[in-house]
Amino acid sequence: MGIGLGRIGVWNGQLRRGDREQAREAVAELESLGYGTIWMPGGTGPEFFAIADECLAATHQIVIASGILSVWTNPATEVAAARASLSDRYPGRFLLGLGVSHAHLVERQTGRHFEHPVAVMRGYLDELAASPAPVPREELVLAALGPKCSRSRATARGARTRTW
Repeated sequence: MGIGLGRIGVWNGQLRRGDREQAREAVAELESLGYGTIWMPGGTGPEFFAIADECLAATHQIVIASGILSVWTNPATEVAAARASLSDRYPGRFLLGLGVSHAHLVERQTGRHFEHPVAVMRGYLDELAASPAPVPREELVLAALGPKCSRSRATARGARTRTW
């Protein structure tokens, strides 16, 4: 099943970082105003999926999308399982956005050297595909910081890319 993003979406980091009750109320209001998708930064840690779940439960049709989850800091198997859980409970309403983040953030958060981001993305997509709950192509988008990612084998392995 494809995910309908609507004509206009909103990206808002405060929905993730602020008061959770206010986030639920804000998402419900945005849905009532006709917005099709709410993009929230995924960042690091599993709390993103709990917040997405709360926002989906507070609404009826709006799509919640991770914009973006870092492939360096979110284990692929855990992400695939969390995505499957949301998609099972809210069919067609969760979109998984992945990206390689930025060197300074990755190095500060993980202590790893940021190199070969396209290879890291390819490996991550392979892990998602091999997980017990593989991510369907139509429920996945990639954020590409450069042309190599958007033209690479990474997208050929199943992800859509969006050019804005």
